[in-house]
Amino acid sequence: MNIYPFIHGQRAGALVWVRNYEGKVLFQFRDSNPRISPLQFSLWGGAIEEGESPELAASRELFEELGMQTAINPFSDMHKMMVTSQYGDVPSYLCELSRPVSWSNFRVYEGAGAAFFTLSEVRALEATGILAPIASLWVEYMASKQLFS
Repeated sequence: MNIYPFIHGQRAGALVWVRNYEGKVLFQFRDSNPRISPLQFSLWGGAIEEGESPELAASRELFEELGMQTAINPFSDMHKMMVTSQYGDVPSYLCELSRPVSWSNFRVYEGAGAAFFTLSEVRALEATGILAPIASLWVEYMASKQLFS
């Protein structure tokens, strides 16, 4: 599937899979400013900077976007997927936060808001076209592994 590369470059991306105590996944509602997927729901994360590992990039993004530190909530697993873009194959990494969170564990610092969703609710977002393409790929992958219900 052809989708955008991270930040209009050829860099790999690191995303974070955050769940609440009910098993719902936290998505960012992007504001109208980003060049990529404005006004769509997406996963938290971004491009991996030079010299960063996927885990370090995911930790940085988690802190920048939600004010959360992985020392408190380390990652339990990391998944890798190659995403095809106009620039070629670009790796995308998804880091799962090890523990569930509640609204009191974070604050939204980037985007227009956030919401927790079940798989069926996310598929409804896909049908309306307000789920970012990279989030859609990861949702289907995590559902196929039975890591999202």
